[in-house]
Amino acid sequence: MCIAFSSKAVVIKSIKYVGLKKTKVEYLQSITEQAEGDFYIDSIWENDIQLIKNTNLFFEVSWEMKDAEEGIQLTVKLQESTYLIPIIDISVIPDNFKIQLGGSNINWLGKNYTIGGFYQYYQRHSFKLFTASPRHLNGKTGHAATIGSYSSIEPLYFETDQSNFNYDNYSVDLSGYFWFSNYHRASIGGMLMKEKYENIERMVGDFDIGFTLDLFKYQVKAFFEYKRVNLHHQYFDGLYYKIYVENIETQDFPEASFLKLMGSLKYYKRVKELGNFAVNMDLAIATNNFSPFSPFVLDSYVNVRGIGNRVARGTALAVINAEYRQTLWTNKLFYLQANGYFDFGSVRPPGGSIEEMFSPVNYDLFAGLGLRIHTRKIYNVAFRIDYGVNTMDINHNGFVFGINQFF
Repeated sequence: MCIAFSSKAVVIKSIKYVGLKKTKVEYLQSITEQAEGDFYIDSIWENDIQLIKNTNLFFEVSWEMKDAEEGIQLTVKLQESTYLIPIIDISVIPDNFKIQLGGSNINWLGKNYTIGGFYQYYQRHSFKLFTASPRHLNGKTGHAATIGSYSSIEPLYFETDQSNFNYDNYSVDLSGYFWFSNYHRASIGGMLMKEKYENIERMVGDFDIGFTLDLFKYQVKAFFEYKRVNLHHQYFDGLYYKIYVENIETQDFPEASFLKLMGSLKYYKRVKELGNFAVNMDLAIATNNFSPFSPFVLDSYVNVRGIGNRVARGTALAVINAEYRQTLWTNKLFYLQANGYFDFGSVRPPGGSIEEMFSPVNYDLFAGLGLRIHTRKIYNVAFRIDYGVNTMDINHNGFVFGINQFF
């Protein structure tokens, strides 16, 4: 809502937030620029309203302006969303099944803090507990902390063969954030990890049955991020990019150590009233060790829908996802949205060259269709199903289920 006002400079005498039940006024004040006592500037105020919408905390946000003694009064009317968010991720690939169940509170303490956890079965059992504050009330800092255990059956690729391993990872992760503006932030953090690999198959090269490997790792990581993506219920519009660097050192096993640099770009464009075009691109490179412990994978749940579980590992990565989303039906309970997409993924084989990434044996191109059900009970939460088919081999396909858009 926008109300025209005289170009003459006027003072904001008061800003009132109506409809708050859990969200603290101090949090909203920390993310907005206009404050009581400032001269009212329409463009800044409109941007503040969009920032409030982008928090994901409110179904509806509107505002009105009234004359006040020696100035104006701004009133922001808010309808709070549901802050208890289920975590449900179900993926079905031939001979492969994954389920993730849990929940989180995205407005813990009324300050947009997140706290939650989930259980996962992905051939084996895992769990994770996490808490985060993207932005503290000072408007400049934030933090995230995670503790968890991840277990799966991981294929490791050797020179002439592969073997499946029971894989266990126990980790503690801490990060801090610093905000340069409402759209730019940087982060630095680290993780301690204990990993165990146990060969569960026949001999492969020098790896015999019962071979186990225990690794202790520490990670240092940092990123710089720009995010100006405006949310309009089920529609996204804007630009996001992130530059990420990570160094992992492995005690007594340098083959599993690496330095990684990754860049991500996401672009969203709303098309007329009911459409949304979206593109995601990831480019990454790491230390080119000839090792089965390569940092990048092609995986149905990570970057290429329908491709399967950990189908390839490598020391460089190129991924492009593009899709068009169209709203088909709207009612009081949900929005129904359909999408068509292409997912391209390629990795550089360990020890190989960049040129090898673009050989047909090392890249995959999947196309597919999907449906989204965006609930109107929880703001910007969608239940997702996608079906992807390999464009070069239609017998290679699979379904992926989850919550929220794939990117």
